[in-house]
Amino acid sequence: MQSIKLTPSQQAAVENEGGALLVAAAAGSGKTKVLVDRLMRSILDPVHPKNVDDFLIITYTKAAAAELRAKISAELSRQVALQPDNRHLQRQMRRIYQTKISTIHAFCADLLRSYGHIIDVPSDFRVTEETQTLLLRQAVKERLFEQLYETYEDDPELQGLLDQFGYGRDDRNLETILFSVYDKVQSFSDPQRWLAECRQKLELDRNVDAGQTPWGRCLLQELH
Repeated sequence: MQSIKLTPSQQAAVENEGGALLVAAAAGSGKTKVLVDRLMRSILDPVHPKNVDDFLIITYTKAAAAELRAKISAELSRQVALQPDNRHLQRQMRRIYQTKISTIHAFCADLLRSYGHIIDVPSDFRVTEETQTLLLRQAVKERLFEQLYETYEDDPELQGLLDQFGYGRDDRNLETILFSVYDKVQSFSDPQRWLAECRQKLELDRNVDAGQTPWGRCLLQELH
């Protein structure tokens, strides 16, 4: 099978050895081909040949990981056919099954199973399904609200919160806001710091014009 010829820019990406490299292109434009050829170039280096399992290869989906492993295997087979006496290439055909080609979630799960004891994470953990996650989140929310209502009479801040966002005895609106903030927080590497920064922006001195704050300008813009 004849190999697909690379464009000059693709060839430059394959041969680049300057360190970190970002290849950005549209779907179907040959990014995977560039990745496989770049990998093969390291494996076939005449001076310092690498092993295929020296590399960590991360993809977004399980299907993409399986496809990428198949394409690397196919290219290795093609190279072995061209160089049948190359013992290094023959070893790569076995090593491909040891190569870490996975999604970022699977890679992180493997790390936790291997080294989780350092941070007291049990090695037999499992990743929950989406439905189970929603049920667990709802259960935690109900427990949290029960604890809050136990201190309602002595907590003026909680009373103000429920007066502002609740409707009588219905706190579903507050629940929606809670989950919305929670989902937003999960996108930050340091959620606690982000929440603290948000709170700091809301704590104003009496002499500060609320209209000049970031949230004040946003409210005024919506009003206009």
